[in-house]
Amino acid sequence: MSTLIVENYTRYYLEDLSQRDFHLEFTSPFRFIWGELVIEENNWGWLIQKLSQYLYDKYPQRKDELLNNFKTDWSKQKMFSTEKGTNFKSIADDLYVNCNQT
Repeated sequence: MSTLIVENYTRYYLEDLSQRDFHLEFTSPFRFIWGELVIEENNWGWLIQKLSQYLYDKYPQRKDELLNNFKTDWSKQKMFSTEKGTNFKSIADDLYVNCNQT
């Protein structure tokens, strides 16, 4: 269930992204906040890329975990790869994130 936030006469929703929320389909993001990180982006692909870049920069030692273990319950697609593919954005010289996630 979303929490409504009204800021400057505009409605926003606070979401728990640990569970898939079908209400987010066909929407655009606005602001992502996680601890001290704030990303303002209106495109899901760029938001995923910026968040992945931040996490990789903060925890580069976990690259193998990203490549081998990172999956969502609802997606069968590979999230991270050492090879660039369609809809993959670079987060390091040899690491890409799949930004075509639902």
